[in-house]
Amino acid sequence: MNKFAQAFLMATALVLLPGSAAFAVDNAAALKALDPDDDGTIDLKEADAGALKVFKEINPDNDGTLDAKELEAARADDALAMGYIHHDWELNRIIQTVHGDHDVFGDGRLTLIPLPGHTLGSIGVHAVLDRSGAFLLASDAAPVEASLRQHYAPSNTVDVDLYLASLDIIGQYEREGAMVLFGHDDAQWQRVRKGRNSYD
Repeated sequence: MNKFAQAFLMATALVLLPGSAAFAVDNAAALKALDPDDDGTIDLKEADAGALKVFKEINPDNDGTLDAKELEAARADDALAMGYIHHDWELNRIIQTVHGDHDVFGDGRLTLIPLPGHTLGSIGVHAVLDRSGAFLLASDAAPVEASLRQHYAPSNTVDVDLYLASLDIIGQYEREGAMVLFGHDDAQWQRVRKGRNSYD
């Protein structure tokens, strides 16, 4: 698996978790680390630990990239009140902070884009695949399709104005042809191609 495919898999594992308790794993070889109990599903309790295992395999230097505003919020005096758990942010790794769009490989195929609102440092991933075209992994910037279509902010939004502006950005990517993958939309998850029929 090339580095781009690995990064796309990792981005998907981190931001495309459906709202239901589990989803099927068809490609056991590629996703074995995400299914530690080998039951053919990834449930939300397994996802974080599994994603970290995959991350360590494809990123042995243990570095990472965050929007600078996210790291700042996680280290602020009111971080716990905002939902940041201190030990989750004791990062024993090299962290690259970015301001604005960040082209991961320098070729336009995998770009982190700021989509603040849910948190001040929320990001999405714009990926351009060879055959399937462009995708925008929206994560919590658009957790469900209804949020984008009805232009509303969920109650767990830090800044509603920023969130709605991020929805406008997501909508622009969609109008330009990107398939938006919503962060926690089980109905969409049932419709998208997976496993042997996955996007490439």
